[in-house]
Order: sequence, then structure tokens, then C-alpha cells
Amino acid sequence: MSRAAEYLRQAREAFDQNKAQSQRWFDLRLRTGYVLVGLDIVMAIASTILMFAHAAFPDWVLGAAAVTMPSGIAGTAFIAWRLILG
Repeated sequence: MSRAAEYLRQAREAFDQNKAQSQRWFDLRLRTGYVLVGLDIVMAIASTILMFAHAAFPDWVLGAAAVTMPSGIAGTAFIAWRLILG
């Protein structure tokens, strides 16, 4: 009887450990997703400010902002999508 009880205890311990590890991975993925969404917002705001204040910046800065805004936002959105949804 003690052998079966020990087996059951070990199985329960392995299950609880797996459950805790899964929760930690979920939390990490969720936090990373939030950081990427925040990064998207920061890139959009910075690029928009550059576009509206175009007279204060050289043309190459505006060109870089015009390329960075859609590609950077799309890239981080794709990474967030893949990271969160697997």
C-alpha cells in the first residue's frame, strides 16, 4: 500500500510542478505581449510626431520614420501574435 501511495504522491507532485511551470510561462508570454503592444504605441507616437513636425527634421529622418512606422508596427504586432497565440 505504501508503494502505491508514494507513486500517487510523486504523480501529484509532478502534476503540480507542471501546472506551476505552465502558469509561469503564460505570465511571461502575457507580459511580453503587453511590452510589445506598448512598443507599438511608442513607435506610432514617435513617428506621428516626426510626421507632423516635418519642418524641424531633415528629409532622411522623415523617410526613416515613414518606413519605420508601418514596418515596425506590423513586425512587433506579428511577433506579439506569434508569441501569445503560439
